[in-house]
Amino acid sequence: MIVAGFILFKFTLKGYKETNRIESVTKSPLLSFLQETQTGGSVIRAFKREADFRLVNYELINKNTLANQMSTGVWTWYSIRMDLFCSFVLTVATAFSVT
Repeated sequence: MIVAGFILFKFTLKGYKETNRIESVTKSPLLSFLQETQTGGSVIRAFKREADFRLVNYELINKNTLANQMSTGVWTWYSIRMDLFCSFVLTVATAFSVT
């Protein structure tokens, strides 16, 4: 049981690390953009470019949200597989004990 659980965890860990890396890569431009927008807010309003900055902000947030969802999806996939595996082992152990 422990070996099968470890193999599943090792298999999942690769994907989780990669999706976490992607999430970090998409978060950096978002935070940088928000900081630049905050410091240059008066200039943005002076040139009436609020709509452009809002669209770029939405695009960066959407990319980061998608990466976050992928990361959560990988971990959820692992959790469901472990729940099913534990339920199977419990069922087999119970059947063995009863018989």
